[in-house]
Amino acid sequence: MKSIRTSLLIRLSVVMGILFIASGAAIYSGVRAGMIGNVDDQLRLASIGAKEILTQERKVPRPSKPDRIGKRWTEFEQEGSGLYFQAWDQQGELVARSESLGETVLPNPGKAGKADQFYTVELADGRQLRAVIFAINPQLKRPATDLERAEKPRSVVVAKELDEVHHTLSLLLGGIAACGVFVAIGGWLMISRGLRLGLAPLSRLGEKAATIHAESLASRFDESTLPDELQPIGQRLNDLMARLEQGFDRERRFSADLAHEMRTPIAELRAVAETALRWPEQATPADFHGVLETSRRMQSLVEKLLALARWESRPTLDQTDILIPELLDDCWAPFEKAASARELTLHRTLPPDLIWRSDVGMLRPIFENLLSNAAEYSPDGGTIKLTADADGLSISNQAGRLTSEQLPLLFDRCWRLDPSRSDTSHFGLGLPLAKACALALGCTLTASLEGGVLRFELRSAEKSLRP
Repeated sequence: MKSIRTSLLIRLSVVMGILFIASGAAIYSGVRAGMIGNVDDQLRLASIGAKEILTQERKVPRPSKPDRIGKRWTEFEQEGSGLYFQAWDQQGELVARSESLGETVLPNPGKAGKADQFYTVELADGRQLRAVIFAINPQLKRPATDLERAEKPRSVVVAKELDEVHHTLSLLLGGIAACGVFVAIGGWLMISRGLRLGLAPLSRLGEKAATIHAESLASRFDESTLPDELQPIGQRLNDLMARLEQGFDRERRFSADLAHEMRTPIAELRAVAETALRWPEQATPADFHGVLETSRRMQSLVEKLLALARWESRPTLDQTDILIPELLDDCWAPFEKAASARELTLHRTLPPDLIWRSDVGMLRPIFENLLSNAAEYSPDGGTIKLTADADGLSISNQAGRLTSEQLPLLFDRCWRLDPSRSDTSHFGLGLPLAKACALALGCTLTASLEGGVLRFELRSAEKSLRP
């Protein structure tokens, strides 16, 4: 892929070249039109002299005053002067021509109209002339005969060579070409330097981004030093680095927490094994029951980790119509006895015939973990409030010792509110599993803490829960 600088340089150079060519063409066309117009003015003036010559019965003497008409008259008499006239009668027969033509014969353009007509003609020898054709009637100093009165108007062409015009236009074209070369070189250098200076902040941003690694995620881009166009990019990069930093921190915490979770059962297994090897005669069935229980806990941990990985990979859904009150009863049943012993009350608000269309295999872990969390951490005698409708579900209870600073950690794997991890009945994977299942179902699972009340909300995205 081409660099931005190279792409901009090429595009700006092309645009600049097009503009220069268009400007040069406009200048050339304007100058050419002006020079042709000047030649046409000269032809109008010269045609006056030609008319005076051709409308007399005999040749009129050259004017004594050196006026403009007299000058044109003189040019008609000089061979090779570049100014010519030639006349034809109605039958196309040549009746008069200027001495300046010499052996040259002007082509007959045809019958002249009422108004003067200007045109460009090329001779057999390659010379180009600008010409005007007009019609005249002969004037006599004696009474005209019947034949002369019946004579049709004559067609007259006055022409002037365009060598001077072509020479001037050639010089102009050469000057435009020379200026084009100069402008191309100078413009390329100026555009290149301008782009280099203009894209310098982007280059510095890229260089700084190239130095980022896992150990430098705490650094941030200084948005105040970036141009307005790059500030959104700097802000997004800072946001991305903040999320990456949080992700790395979660991974480190997960590794440490998982090590803590595994250390206790492994230590128990080691202790039992060492005791059995040293004093085999003292081994009892209770020791083996302890080994079995520890193995089951480790197996449960491994299975939950595998389930978390599987649900985070967004598996294919097996959607069916689910009667939500019935599923909630099944999920609450394992905790109902312990909740009653602590005098916890589950207050439910939902339609008795509420149906969601979803994957029951993923929806059940969400309900089980949310209800388990509420039953375990609600204070004795508290109330668990559950509401559900066609768009989602919410569960709220007293938060106990949970603080707002700890709220973002609820969905981290292996995180526990008790840092000592004395409770071996769970591993801190319930809420992460619930969130992974929610995401796989196209839902959102959020937690909020207001007034000491912890509230979990499961909401559908794009009406994914409606039957």
